[in-house]
Parts: sequence; C-alpha cells; structure tokens
Amino acid sequence: VCSSDLLAVTTVAVIAFVSASNRLIWLPEIAAATGYFENWKLAIDSIDYLALGNSPSPVQHFWSLSAEEQFYFVWPILVALGVWLATKLRQNKRAVLFLGLALLTAASLAYSIYFTHKNPAMAYFVTPTRVWEFGIGALVAFAPRAKVSALVARIAFALAFIAIIVSALQIKPTDAFPGALALWPTLATALAIWLWPEGGLLGRVLGLKPIQVLGDISYSVYLWHWPILILAPW
Repeated sequence: VCSSDLLAVTTVAVIAFVSASNRLIWLPEIAAATGYFENWKLAIDSIDYLALGNSPSPVQHFWSLSAEEQFYFVWPILVALGVWLATKLRQNKRAVLFLGLALLTAASLAYSIYFTHKNPAMAYFVTPTRVWEFGIGALVAFAPRAKVSALVARIAFALAFIAIIVSALQIKPTDAFPGALALWPTLATALAIWLWPEGGLLGRVLGLKPIQVLGDISYSVYLWHWPILILAPW
C-alpha cells in the first residue's frame, strides 16, 4: 500500500467526519505530508511530538517519512558528486565515498547534539539532526564482514537486540532526543545488522513465518495504524 492511498483516504475522512477547527489544522498537514515536508512543518510549528496535551493530526507520523525521503533525494546527488570528485582526483571511488559519508555523518551528529540541547522541540523533526542516523546505516554497507566466531556473533547480536528493546523502554518523552541519546538505539541497530547471525536461537525466532510476514507488511502497518487511532473517535 503506497502513502498516496493513505493520504487520499485520510483526506476524505477528515473532510467527512472531523470538526471544522480540526480540518483547518489537519488539511495543511496532509498537504505537507504529500510533499514530504511534514517534518519541517511540525518543526516550524514547534510541536512536541510526544506531548500528551497536543491534539495530533492523523498524518503527524509522516515526519519520519519526510526526513527519510529528503535524505534519499539528496544522497544520490552526493554520491554522484563523490564519484565525480574521485574520478577527477584519480582516487579510489569507494574510499572517497566512505570518507565523505563519514564526515557528513559526524557533522550531522555534532549538530544534532548541539541543536537538541538548544531547541529540542525543533531538533526532533528537522532533517540535519537526523541525517547521521541514516549515515550510520549507510556506513554499515562499507564495513567488512565481521571476522568473529559464530558464537561471538550470536552473543553480540543478542546484546544489540536487547539494547534496542531496553532503549525503547528507558528513553522517556521528557528526554532530549535525538542528540547523543539516539546513539544508543542507532548503534545497537547497526551492530545487529552487521552481526546478523546465521542460525542460533534468536535468528530462528526472527525467521519464523509470522514475524517475516509482519516484517513484509510493516511499512503499511506503520502508515495506517496512526490515522486509524486518531480518526476512530470521530
């Protein structure tokens, strides 16, 4: 299911069922989500995403998709520039791309830490504070295969998996995020991807058919769960 289907259904539902005051707020957000700049609209509005007192829109969760699409739009351009620069300088393309990505990731992380401390409400949404999270994932693609025993890989993977779960339970709405705190789940996820074990109990559990099916439809589940929760009371 693509996002345009969801936005079309949500627009109709908002017009049909929601009060006029909410429509005035929510329809512009749907337009922002359609153009994948919902994160910037929420940042400009300085909305606290996790504040219980807010009246969230049915497309507020598109902030993360917007940041993701903006990264995917810019990243190929940066890759092309890196390849062009490496060709001009007669350098190894892979090395130049790795160095450029590492510098971009480090700069984004530094800015994320700074801006999260200065303005946490805006920092939660704006793309520059989130680029490093995508960058960490991209750097994993450059990492050589881990030269450790299967047992060590399974233990490290299990610890990374536990760290992801613990971070979800321990990071509170009042904590400044992303900033340095986001290193915890981000690095744990990167480590889990890098050390994905062949076999092992956890690997077999995650390979079960119901979990695989949920993984296959996870994007659609993410898209639809939030509008349903918000619009159902109307």
